[in-house]
Amino acid sequence: MNGISAFRSSFSCEKNKKMSCKALNGQRFRFFSPEIVHKESKQAAGTLILADSQGLLIATAENCLLIKEIQPEGKKRMTVEAYLCGHPLAPGAQFTRE
Repeated sequence: MNGISAFRSSFSCEKNKKMSCKALNGQRFRFFSPEIVHKESKQAAGTLILADSQGLLIATAENCLLIKEIQPEGKKRMTVEAYLCGHPLAPGAQFTRE
């Protein structure tokens, strides 16, 4: 999650039944303020477990990752809580690499 920027972040895109992240209309995100949550999950890596005012809880290979800030492609960086007000995300959504 490190790069040229002074802030830790990562890119991903949401994949659901109607669109693939490789499609032209795929939604790209930049994640900020990650925290490792020591919680096992039976979900595949990249699966959204929970989306609430605390952040996005995403399954990884070993633990879970809590994302507190998000930046949708072409938009400003915001808290997950602010993003969820107008863009609800359902558990089970799959975040993948491009």
